[in-house]
Amino acid sequence: MSKISKLVRGIWLGVTIAVLGVLLSLIPAVLALEEEWGLDWMFNLRGPRPAPQEVVVVSIDQESSRQLGLDERPNQWSRSVHAQLVNRLSSFGAKVIVFDVFFRHERELQSDLEFAAALKNAGNVILFAHLNQRPVAIPNQIGGSKTVLMDQLVPPVAVIADSVLAYAPFPLPKVPARVNQAWLFKPSSGDIPTLPVLALHHYATSAFQQIQRQVGNLTVVQGQGIEEPDEAYDIESFSQRVRRIRQKVRNENYSFAKPIADDLGLMHGPGRYFNVLAALHHGPDNHYIDFYGPPQSIKTVPYYRVIKPHDPDILSAPGIEFRDKAVFVGNSELYQPDLKDDFHTVFSSDDGFDLSGVEIIATVFANLLEGRSIKPVDRILSLSLIAVWGLSVGLAFYLMPSIAAVLSAVALIAVYLAIAAAGFKSNGHWAPIVIPLLFQLPLALFSALLLRYLLSHRERQRIQKTARYFLPGEVVDSLPDWKQEDLVDAGRVVEGVCLASDAESYASFAENIEPRELKNRLNRYFELLFYPVRDRGGVILDVVGDAMLAFWERTPDSEDTKLLACQAALEIQSKLSGANAQSVEDAVLPTRIGLHCGEMMIGNVGAGDHFEFRAVGDMINTTSRIEGLNKYLGTRVLASARVANQIEGLMITRRAGKFRLKGKDKPLEIFELVGVPEDIDAKFLDLRVTFLDGLEKFESGFWTEAKSIFEILVEKYGIDGPSLFYLRLCDHYLQHGSPVSWDGVNTLAVK
Repeated sequence: MSKISKLVRGIWLGVTIAVLGVLLSLIPAVLALEEEWGLDWMFNLRGPRPAPQEVVVVSIDQESSRQLGLDERPNQWSRSVHAQLVNRLSSFGAKVIVFDVFFRHERELQSDLEFAAALKNAGNVILFAHLNQRPVAIPNQIGGSKTVLMDQLVPPVAVIADSVLAYAPFPLPKVPARVNQAWLFKPSSGDIPTLPVLALHHYATSAFQQIQRQVGNLTVVQGQGIEEPDEAYDIESFSQRVRRIRQKVRNENYSFAKPIADDLGLMHGPGRYFNVLAALHHGPDNHYIDFYGPPQSIKTVPYYRVIKPHDPDILSAPGIEFRDKAVFVGNSELYQPDLKDDFHTVFSSDDGFDLSGVEIIATVFANLLEGRSIKPVDRILSLSLIAVWGLSVGLAFYLMPSIAAVLSAVALIAVYLAIAAAGFKSNGHWAPIVIPLLFQLPLALFSALLLRYLLSHRERQRIQKTARYFLPGEVVDSLPDWKQEDLVDAGRVVEGVCLASDAESYASFAENIEPRELKNRLNRYFELLFYPVRDRGGVILDVVGDAMLAFWERTPDSEDTKLLACQAALEIQSKLSGANAQSVEDAVLPTRIGLHCGEMMIGNVGAGDHFEFRAVGDMINTTSRIEGLNKYLGTRVLASARVANQIEGLMITRRAGKFRLKGKDKPLEIFELVGVPEDIDAKFLDLRVTFLDGLEKFESGFWTEAKSIFEILVEKYGIDGPSLFYLRLCDHYLQHGSPVSWDGVNTLAVK
């Protein structure tokens, strides 16, 4: 392959990876994965970070219930207690107080009035309001109407709502989904600002006043102009001011002028949040939350520590300071299995530690206060990055050697994640992760390796096609794996499982049939033998007359060769039985099979100008002897213990005894291979148990007891080859005496 054609293929692969990546990035489901996985990885790589000291959470928890002697259900607490909390926080100098508690219904009048008075006196409290969806009929042009769902703001109970600075919603998912974003302005509710937005505007009062001056011609819903910042304003006007500024910026593309330091005091003083508010109104409706860490990463103070009577000076408690702080009050427990106000986040754990709703509100507020959020990379820039990345990895992996490509892929993942994590940590920039690393890079690597393999495989097939005229196909297929010295010596030692087969009564069968018909019968016969072997990865090593020798080589990457060989043996018997049942005229010969495992040499055997590719070794002879043992035991498939022990539990076997085969000194333990468990009935299993009992008696030299057992087996189950074999031996030993030095091994003097 020329360098130019290789480069062209690499560029083609890179362009394909780039295009697929860009197309995938346009699919919403893939973008959802980016948010689900990519964002999770970024937070895990970054880890927790310090939360602003200006934000404090006051947690309504079970410990506070116990300390204050209140009901364990916080929604049943007297609102007089909340009045005490507001008074304490106000006296400590809290700048804004936000309650993530919905005071929807009236309670005891006195406690409601106390709470309302505390709220009015504080003048800086914002309460939670609920958003309900209600059906609204909208008329159409043909006189009918259609029903749509619209958001309706449900405020707190009137006596309380009339006493606070503002109330606002903070919608979060009602399903068990991970919270990644939060609403800042709710478009479906007319751009109504949410709790953290209103809290920020009150917290940054000086900056808010400057913004109001710049948009002084803004009108509220009632058609009145915006009041001067130093004038008193009611609940609706405060929320409406924020809302109308947002609408003006959106509808009129309004731009804020850079404030003058003298107007605000020093830019690092009270008016330093002007740019924060300006960016908020120019920004999106929703906000990717930059979580600070696991639950209570934001400074959290238990409710009881703020108002407990015997601790009047809470400021003396170490680490607690409320002056000029934004305080968020709500349900918050480290472990809250029964609390409905907890939400799954990137820092949630499997043991139930989720973030409470109040801490999420406080987190969004803290993000806004810092002027920081998680910012996905610009869409055009993201698509460009994905395209360049896909082109680069596709081209590079194709041009690299395989090992270098794999190592480079690992290195690229580490480098990409390191760069992405650095940008995420420093300024919240969120680069795409899922498509580049989980799709493009693996696909590029796999495609490059596969493409190179297919090209080399095509070249190898061309060579093999020629070589098949001179060597068996299985040997030709393995030639690329041979070393040069293997090719010269034409032989190698291999380990595996050998299968030997032989047809019964082949000589008499061949004697009574025409040669051409014999050839056709043999072809059909070997077809039934070859396919089961080859289908299970075996190699046909030799065919002589009616006998076949097959082999499964054991390699580090190969499957269980013993199981494959046994499966092939059983399928051969099944195919032969099926063929004989279909047609008497075309019946094939019954076949005996032996299985053994070990080492052997395969290679060229011969001399002079004639060589044949053969397998030689003791394992071949032993396998042939095991196959021949079927004649005496009346069985079809026998295997040595080295094979049978490896398939225990996967196939049904029967121990057939110990045998010293013809020409062998060492005894072998032999097993009959019967079938797979689902094909064996209970009758045979009973026979096997009784047979093993008889075999044990036989091997112990108890001929009379053994004979009785085998006679029962023959009488009860009919013809059973192994039982008849041992029954005859028992008769022989009872009549002629036991063998000298009997060791339980049957010695065969013939093949």
